[in-house]
Amino acid sequence: MVELKKLFITTGLFLLVVLTIKMWVIQETFITSLFFFPIYIIIFGVLYAIVGELKIDKISEWKWNEVPYSQWDVGQIENEEFKYCFSTNKHGIDGFTIAVDCRGNSAFLFKFERWYDRLFKKLRISSEYCLDKNDFDKKIYIISDHQKFCRHLSNNQDIPEAILGLFYPNGRSYMVKSLECSADGKLRFVCQLTSEWRAENREDNLHEIAKILVPDLHKVAVKLSMIMEKVGEDPDDSANKLRADRMELLSCGLAISGLVVSIIFLPTITLIIDYSQLLLCSILIGLGIAGVMMVTIIKTLRGTSRAHFILLQVLIVGLAGAILLSHGLLISANRFLDFKPFVAYQVKVLNKKKTGRPNQGVLYATFEDWTGETSQRTINITGLSIFDDLNIGDTVVIQQKMGLLHFRWISDICLLK
Repeated sequence: MVELKKLFITTGLFLLVVLTIKMWVIQETFITSLFFFPIYIIIFGVLYAIVGELKIDKISEWKWNEVPYSQWDVGQIENEEFKYCFSTNKHGIDGFTIAVDCRGNSAFLFKFERWYDRLFKKLRISSEYCLDKNDFDKKIYIISDHQKFCRHLSNNQDIPEAILGLFYPNGRSYMVKSLECSADGKLRFVCQLTSEWRAENREDNLHEIAKILVPDLHKVAVKLSMIMEKVGEDPDDSANKLRADRMELLSCGLAISGLVVSIIFLPTITLIIDYSQLLLCSILIGLGIAGVMMVTIIKTLRGTSRAHFILLQVLIVGLAGAILLSHGLLISANRFLDFKPFVAYQVKVLNKKKTGRPNQGVLYATFEDWTGETSQRTINITGLSIFDDLNIGDTVVIQQKMGLLHFRWISDICLLK
């Protein structure tokens, strides 16, 4: 949390200084400077992480839907202490996490092996260390590239069986999502609740589960700690995790920046005449950006256990973010960097209407088409103040600009005096 607050504060100050300098040196308006705002966020965020001022693993381990680890509740079973927290959604509690101490400096994760894990292994994009234990290898996927650590797991009969026991409990009211160990020395057991869980007695329910889980978790944590102390840290595993976290950071940065930029320039979409062409260009550029990221992931992380997880995130989150960001940047560049004079067209008002709520409705006006492409053109003029003054049959002046990127747009509509 401290590192994240530090990142946000420093980023904000950095962007404020840069925007001020740009506006002073280049004589830009603040709106024009917003065009470059998301670019600074991405570049600065990635560089800030790469140079080591921010430990990237803090971002990857911090859950947006969980409270900070320091604020987790503390429990005790048979003199063995543990921490726990509940995760929630809009319907209420949907899961819980139990954490116990686990000494070591390696990060790894156990999860159920899914069909897509097997698919990417067959495609040789990802690779998993097999423990040569048929039942375990078929059911559990290990996210770790620490070869010595996995070899010690393979030579130990008790740990794989104990992990399988945690993933397949008897009479459970929860579904196991993962068993993960982070570099902060905590072994976390993450679960999702089933319909059998009684939300009104959540503390009592968790206490009953903890009576069975916590002793087994402590046993597994002790044995895993012994292995990590023997093998130490693997530079290759740490490097792979760092690369994966950087791509995850970049993917999330694209998504957040794209969403912010799209929201900022959403009201201007309706005044773009060639919007379909602009949207197509946004999609193509977004596909290109996501494609470059995916090629980079395959080139740098191919053959690792994390490759397909980052690839899927870029394919979903990164691609959407890249398209949204390209969309917003094209709109802002085409509009706010277009300094050429407008061309005026005189057309008649054919119709006008208002939809939605009385005070928050959407305003439309239909004009004769001045482009020669159709007979009439309906425009959303909610962002303009002319609606109340328009009457059917009036003549208006439409100010059309070519746009920096040649996507025609309307700068203003006014009544002919």
